[in-house]
Amino acid sequence: MDPASLALRDIHLPEPIGFWPLAYGWWLLIAAVVILALVGGVLWQRWQRRRPLREALRALESATLLHQQGKLDEALQLVSQTLRRLAMTLAAPTVAGLTGDAWLAWLDSRWSREGFQTGAGKLLVAAPYRPTGQVNTAQTRDVIDMARSWLRAQRVGKPKHG
Repeated sequence: MDPASLALRDIHLPEPIGFWPLAYGWWLLIAAVVILALVGGVLWQRWQRRRPLREALRALESATLLHQQGKLDEALQLVSQTLRRLAMTLAAPTVAGLTGDAWLAWLDSRWSREGFQTGAGKLLVAAPYRPTGQVNTAQTRDVIDMARSWLRAQRVGKPKHG
């Protein structure tokens, strides 16, 4: 038998497996990565927006320490500064110009209670004008607790003007 006389053809190998189209598993992996990236981005933005609130709560912890050390005037001053800074962050710089009852009314408008205008919060307006040492421990503790409740009631998001 002569091999040249046989009707044989060359062996053709199949084409190599291509990159495209992707298998279903790859599509699921891509979708999972995109979803995780989107969820991670949303959570990061939320965490970043809440940063001023977390810092304000830490400042109130410092005010609590001052209160425990008997530095009541300093504690009230820190509470007032903390609320003012957070208010300017949450609302607008125009809040910085509010004083007296207008300031307390703005604080009360940001939650469902009226503790600043009618309760212990009035001390925030009166304390800077009192002689040093005229504030008692219970009043200071009440203001710190009210400020903490107010901070926890705040919803951070895009700044609101007013």
